[in-house]
Parts: sequence; C-alpha cells; structure tokens
Amino acid sequence: MERFSDMVCDFWQVYGIAGAVVASLVSVTFIIELYYYLGIYAPVAGFRLSKRTSKRLAKEPPVSVIVPMFGENYDYLDNGLTALLTQDCTDYEVVVVYVGNDDSFYSDLSGMSKHYPHLKPVQIAFSQRYPVSSKMALNVGIKTASNEHIVTTTTDAVPASRHWLARMAKGFTYREIVIGYCGMERKKGFTNRMFREWQLVSSVAWLAAAIGHRPYGASRHNMGFTKTVYFGARGFNHLNMNAGEDDLFIQQVGTADNVAVVLSPNSSCFERQWGGWSWWINRMRYFGITRRYYPMRAKALPLIELWARVLFWASVAAAFVLFPIELQIAAGAMLTLRFLAVELAVLRISRRLGERDMAGLHFVFDIIEPIIRIITGVLLLKRTKSAWR
Repeated sequence: MERFSDMVCDFWQVYGIAGAVVASLVSVTFIIELYYYLGIYAPVAGFRLSKRTSKRLAKEPPVSVIVPMFGENYDYLDNGLTALLTQDCTDYEVVVVYVGNDDSFYSDLSGMSKHYPHLKPVQIAFSQRYPVSSKMALNVGIKTASNEHIVTTTTDAVPASRHWLARMAKGFTYREIVIGYCGMERKKGFTNRMFREWQLVSSVAWLAAAIGHRPYGASRHNMGFTKTVYFGARGFNHLNMNAGEDDLFIQQVGTADNVAVVLSPNSSCFERQWGGWSWWINRMRYFGITRRYYPMRAKALPLIELWARVLFWASVAAAFVLFPIELQIAAGAMLTLRFLAVELAVLRISRRLGERDMAGLHFVFDIIEPIIRIITGVLLLKRTKSAWR
C-alpha cells in the first residue's frame, strides 16, 4: 500500500493535476466500457434459455398471432401475411385486425381463408372522430383469439425464417412472456447500415436487461404473452398514448421470473425501412415518447455507457494532445483494447441474432451515436401530437 502511495505521488509530481485527472478518466471510463461490453452485453451472444430456467409446459402450446392492419395494405397481403401463414408451426392461427372501411379489401383478406384455414380476419370500422389505436386493435385481436398464448407482430415486419413462430412458441414452454429480437431490414447504403446499427444496439440493452432478470423493453414486432397475463393486468396501460404496447406493457407485467428471451437467427424479425433520415427521426420521436415513463434503472443503463464512452474518447484525445509519449502509449493501448472488445462483442451478438456484416463499420456508428441521441433528445422536447390520443 505504501509503495502504491509513492507511485501516486511520483505520478502527481511528474504530470501534475491535469495529468492525474486525464489518467483517472481514461482508466475509469475504460473499465466501465469493458464492464458493459464484456459483462453486460456479451452474454447475449451466449445466452441459452434451456440452460437458465426450467420448463412450465411439456410441449409447445397452440399460439395465436395478432396483426393489426391499418388501411388497405395489399403489399402485406401478398407478401408479409403469406410469410406468417406458411410458418412451420404445428398448431397456430393468425388473427388479422383490419381497421378500415373498404369492403372489397376485407373481402380479399377474408378470401385468403379458403387457402389458409388458420387465418381469422376481423374488421373494425375506421372513424376520424374516434380513431382506433394499435392498442385497441390488439385488444380486439386478443379477445378474438382462440388460444391462450398470444404473439404480436405488425405489418411493418417479416419473420426471418419459417421457424420463427415455432421458436417463439417454444419460449412459452419456459415462461408466460416471450420476447424476441427485431432488427432493421438489410438494404444497400450507409444510411441503412446506421439504422441497423442503432436497432441492434438499442435492442441489446433491453435484451441484456431481460436476461439479467430485470426486463424493461421489448419489440412490438416480436413479442408474446398469455391471455392470463394480459387480462390480469387489465390490458395495455397508458391508453392516452398510441405507443407503449411493447416497452411500457412489459414494464407493467414483466418480472424477474416470467420473461423468456428467445434468441437465434430463426427467431428474429426484420422491420421494413420506409424512408431515410427524416423518416427515421420521426419514427424515433413517435416511439421515443415512452422513455419518459421508464424506471430510472432502465434510463440509466444505456446512458451511463454512452457518457462513459464520450468521456473516454475525450480523455484519450487529451492524452494524445497534451501529454508525453508514455501517457499517449497507455491511452492508445486502452483505446485499442476497447475497440477490440466492442467489435468482438458486436460480431458475436449480431451473428446470434441473424444480422450480417455489423461489426466492420460499427466503429463509425460508435462515434456518431452520441450526436444522434442528442439530436433525438432535443426533438423529443417538442410534443408529437400523432403519438397521443
């Protein structure tokens, strides 16, 4: 201990207060970063539900998939819905809740039941005076469903494989609530790459929390629960808001012992990209309104890592600019180790979730993410009228 004190005094005398502050910042933030990526996030890649918990059911139960459909979406009828109706799952039904007044479209939707008897269409009349929210449509679909076990998805997402529903159904053999991953569809271009990176990083935070028995989020495109859980909570909460049927609902009903995390390339879904940065920012504003209702631990989990990252870069930059070669070498070594740890974690996690080519350019997203979050945070200060009822 005395020797350590002497080393601290010597360091203080040589590099002064500024050197001590910079060295401390580099060291502390480096440790925080490694803790997040190796201790919190990396376990997502190796998580196996069967090794973590015992079964509640002997076999996969019958499942009802609920899909709200707002307006006449013929593209989904021809492509997305077919992907649901041809799942390799032994016992399931698909309840499509059509919100609209086009009888011809509803007739086309109902006509698909001739080829797919497990399709169950439901219609809700559209009214500008009394608009129907996604929560209301889901509530109608859940009440219509024949099965106890419910999986929800949207017309904006498609399953990664024909085994998606079977994997989600298997999750119900372990717990009453099942959550899976939904990424952004893969397209050409830098913009799409950044959207995919954001979706991955944001999802890993709540997936890791659920694996750690503290669930606070889910994807509305890929989640499930039992009717008992749903009606036991009296349905969705925050009914004055059009969002929150995933994250806020999970915060309402999720516990340390009733959430199963289902992770594999076959159990993932992928959301359609409908535009560029303007579309993305509006999307973030719309769904970001729920974050103000998050518990403090859920808000703090990603923010601590984000600020540690910013301080780490700032202190490393200061070491390179202001201090002697030995401090520069030490800071450079920590920067390199952090880069390798982050890239390795992202590579393993992305492979586990069925993402492709995510690690190579992650360092670019790693740098610009704080800027995007600041911009989004400022935009969220303005009330998004469409997100409220």
